[in-house]
Amino acid sequence: MTPRTPRWAVLPHPKPHARTRLLCLPYAGGGTHAFASWVAAAGPDLEICPVLLPGREERLGEPAPSSMNALLPTLAQGLEPFLDRRYAILGHSMGALIAFALTQHLAGRQAPVHLFLSACGPRRDPERAYWHTLSDPDLIALLKTMNGTPQEFFNHPELVSLLLPMMRADFTLSETFEVPERERLAIPITAFAGTDDTDAPPSLVKAWRDHTTEDFSFHLMPGDHFFLHKAEPMLAAITRSLSWLDDPAPSRRQ
Repeated sequence: MTPRTPRWAVLPHPKPHARTRLLCLPYAGGGTHAFASWVAAAGPDLEICPVLLPGREERLGEPAPSSMNALLPTLAQGLEPFLDRRYAILGHSMGALIAFALTQHLAGRQAPVHLFLSACGPRRDPERAYWHTLSDPDLIALLKTMNGTPQEFFNHPELVSLLLPMMRADFTLSETFEVPERERLAIPITAFAGTDDTDAPPSLVKAWRDHTTEDFSFHLMPGDHFFLHKAEPMLAAITRSLSWLDDPAPSRRQ
């Protein structure tokens, strides 16, 4: 039997008449389920398409990439079938770095019309420890303090040991990738930061302004690092940003 080619994205609610497809890249340890509320809340003009990275969900048996260079070629190839219409990319936390690097990698091909970067800056806080270097017990203790993992998860040691390598690989990827300081994309960028996010405070997230030659906008969202789980405020801002594609207006670079 021929092995099934792994999926790189899913379309839980296909919308063939939507104006824009939104490819959604998750935070470290996250998967397509991180955007379940987005699928339900998105309007008719926006088709939510969560990206399925190796090492999670139905791809749990595959090793999670621990470097951007290892991920990008296969990610770009795997997403090619989903770039057959107007699309934008959203990345949250680790996903924001992947979104930026992927857009760089796609230069010269069909590029996204807009980049939405959330809960992450182009450079990390120099005062923050490198989580990927923590011991297993210390990494588990850290995860328990974060709002992205249900506490019930830690009641199952076999599940923790199964998923911990994926978490470490995700942290390694995000903590070892650096956005070149002078790298600018010719694509509009909208950035989002949480009002109570201590991992990616607004001052760091706003620095994406320096990485586009096009329009830039910035939005503060209520909540901590995982404010994306309340989909409606972000979706409203995304819909407004994309509406400019169909109703051109003067530059809104802020």
